[in-house]
Amino acid sequence: MKAKRILVLYGGSRTQSNEIIAPVLALLRDLAEVVDVTEASSGDPITPGFADIAVVLGGDGTFLGAARRLLGSGIPVVGVNMGRLGFLTEFSTDDFGVRTRAILAGELVTLPRMMLDVLVSRAGKVCFASCAMNEVSILAGEPFRMIELSVRHNDVDVCTFVGDGLILATPSGSTGHTLSAGGPILMPGMRAMVMTPVAAHTLSIRPLVMDAEHTIEVRPLRSNPGTTASIDGQLRCRLVEGDVVQVCASAHSLPLVQNPDWPFFRTLMTKLQWGRSPHHGID
Repeated sequence: MKAKRILVLYGGSRTQSNEIIAPVLALLRDLAEVVDVTEASSGDPITPGFADIAVVLGGDGTFLGAARRLLGSGIPVVGVNMGRLGFLTEFSTDDFGVRTRAILAGELVTLPRMMLDVLVSRAGKVCFASCAMNEVSILAGEPFRMIELSVRHNDVDVCTFVGDGLILATPSGSTGHTLSAGGPILMPGMRAMVMTPVAAHTLSIRPLVMDAEHTIEVRPLRSNPGTTASIDGQLRCRLVEGDVVQVCASAHSLPLVQNPDWPFFRTLMTKLQWGRSPHHGID
């Protein structure tokens, strides 16, 4: 059988030089053809057919950068956790070592993860474009006065509110920034968006789950000099009054290889302590 072609993406020079990465690369080179080893978040988009499988070595931040480069390639992605939380990078180095042959043989389930397309228009012209795996956060910024935002969904007015910002998250991102702001957790295979206000100056605005098939438009009606649209906490676009931020589900999804030893609810319980008694583990 022809050897699988593997693309390895790592989390920058600090992770690349770490001795932890060496055994994983050695294992892959023994079992497959490693076509490239490259930094996760910098560089051109990965084209379809470049590799059979992409292996991301790093933490969740590394994975987010890799996901934006890989979107549209159709290449299944395996996340190997070398960071802290490891919510998106489902395999520990030990898990990966045990499951490498099954991964290369295509025996593990791949779950399509929804991603977002983001456009920012100013004076009728697009001035910023990106995709996002976790979320788009529109944040007040310096001097940290409250901002006013208008929100439309499928050309219908949703709300206008004053606060510190707004988060539009995918199901993958529902366990991230939006969760800390009071948003709900969505199952990772869903096609939906969570709209979560950040410190809204009213009790009438609450998180809302919207279908992903229509565009959400956010317009700053009142902003600060530092008001910003943040993509996955990694890319930024300054916003001014009159800008239009358009967010919709991408036509492409990210095929993420699942760790059969870590179903979603086990990950929630283990890494976020979801559903556990406050006295769990205490004698």
